[in-house]
Amino acid sequence: MKSSNNRFYCEACSFETHIDEYGYFDKASPFKTITEWDLWQTKKMKELQKYDLQDDEQELYKADPHNHERNLLYKGTLLANEEGMTMGDYHFAFKDMVNMNINGRMMITFFVDQNHYEIRSGHPRSGRKYLAVYQIMRERERPEYNRGE
Repeated sequence: MKSSNNRFYCEACSFETHIDEYGYFDKASPFKTITEWDLWQTKKMKELQKYDLQDDEQELYKADPHNHERNLLYKGTLLANEEGMTMGDYHFAFKDMVNMNINGRMMITFFVDQNHYEIRSGHPRSGRKYLAVYQIMRERERPEYNRGE
């Protein structure tokens, strides 16, 4: 989803609406709010069995939370499917990840084996789609999984 002034739109599916001064979509929209649209989209994503996500110009870092230093591991394409995320020779299975978070549109963070990783973007992109697939796959693997982990 993208926005410009009060225009709110999706280039992938051509959905477009305008947001009024109270934060609601225009009356012609099938949704009243961004939250309502997001819930609908998440439900539709859960119905999918396969996921193929890709973003170019991404940077993978291993971060040290104690001294705030980052070590660049890979620069290139981020791929994700129902198994996990891959960047070059680095593969992170969703089942091994802990606490994936989105920090703005430019950074995805997560832990694997007590190591902190960051994926930073060289351009605006949605980290939300990666978080959604992570949450869906974790729920499928462990029904007791709670998003608030």
